[in-house]
Amino acid sequence: KQEKLKIDSMVNLDTLGVDGTYSWKNNSTKSLLEMVKRVAAEAKLGLTEVSFWGGDADSSSFRKLGIPAITLFGASEAVIWDVIHGVGDCLKSFSLPDYKNTYLLTIALLNKLDAQPVRPLERLARFAANIVRGLF
Repeated sequence: KQEKLKIDSMVNLDTLGVDGTYSWKNNSTKSLLEMVKRVAAEAKLGLTEVSFWGGDADSSSFRKLGIPAITLFGASEAVIWDVIHGVGDCLKSFSLPDYKNTYLLTIALLNKLDAQPVRPLERLARFAANIVRGLF
C-alpha cells in the first residue's frame, strides 16, 4: 500500500514503431489522455486517439488500483494483429520515423508529468495523513 502512494501515474508503451503513434482511449485515464494530446500538439508530434477492443495492457493493473495510467502504442488496428506476437513481429514491420515520433512524444510527456504530476493534491493529502497517523 505504501508503494502505491509513491506512484503518481503510469505510462505504458506497447508495440512501437509500426505505423503511427496511438493513445488507447478506452483503456487509459482521461486526464492523461488530455495531457498527452496537449503535449503532442505543443511539440507538433503525431498522435491518434483510438478506441481499441480486444487485448489488454500492463496499464490496466495500475488503473484497477486507482493509479492514473495511459497506453501509447505504435500499430494501428488494421495491422496490430498481423504484427504482435506473430510472424509479422519482425524488423521488416519497423518504421524508424514512427518510432522516433513516439520516442519524442514519450520524453515530452514524461517531462510534463515530472513538472506537473497528475495527482499532486491527493498525494500530498495522503502524505500528511501518514505523518499525522505517525504522531499518535
